[in-house]
Amino acid sequence: MLAKLVAVSGLMLGGLIVEAWPSNAQVASDGSLGSIVQNCPTQCQITGGTAAGNNLFHSLKNFSVPTGGTATFQTAPTIQRILRG
Repeated sequence: MLAKLVAVSGLMLGGLIVEAWPSNAQVASDGSLGSIVQNCPTQCQITGGTAAGNNLFHSLKNFSVPTGGTATFQTAPTIQRILRG
């Protein structure tokens, strides 16, 4: 009984440590709409995507920019809206 309690306590403590561990922010394309992501994690440059009229679509599997970081979408002047799916 004591061994089970110690094991469960250890798992719970381990979960708290993992949860509190800092993680890197990520911006990553899923590859489906031609989005290209470079220079991450602090100054992400996002190009490509799929244009439809004056809309530009990007499909990103991760979009998490760190505090103080930037994500810049580079587009043609005719693009009025950038949409993320």
